[in-house]
Amino acid sequence: MGEMVFDGATVKAKYKEIFGVDLDIENMNFPSRESQSIIAYEGGKFYIYPTGFYFDAIDRHFQDVYKVRDDLYYVTILDNEFNNTEYSLSKDTNITAEEMFAKDIAGWPKEARIWLKPEIQRYAVVKYMDGAPKVQYMGAQNLTDQQIEAF
Repeated sequence: MGEMVFDGATVKAKYKEIFGVDLDIENMNFPSRESQSIIAYEGGKFYIYPTGFYFDAIDRHFQDVYKVRDDLYYVTILDNEFNNTEYSLSKDTNITAEEMFAKDIAGWPKEARIWLKPEIQRYAVVKYMDGAPKVQYMGAQNLTDQQIEAF
């Protein structure tokens, strides 16, 4: 499995767009490709090498929202998780999880479906604090009314 390669200018622009910070990539002292570090920067490109430590991409579908009281909500969620990194490395492709999830899962290539964990039921408790929603709990356990009220 080879490395993933990202254009430094694209990374810089995206970082600016998301965080509002201008990166001075050339002066950040990233290791070279010879260093065998997990990430390297050379010739205007970032190289990220496989490590086995990746988070799956999540395609989240909110099923129901239950109002418990004025400031507290219980949410049921159905997630699809896709290990896009392993799929991309195994097929030597740079397709994104967003591109994959935009397609009907039934039409995914067989080689992609092995990296998919479909329809994982999850739950969340959201509480409004100072006028803003804050996630108090998110997990696989379906909470009892008493547990939800405790928030």
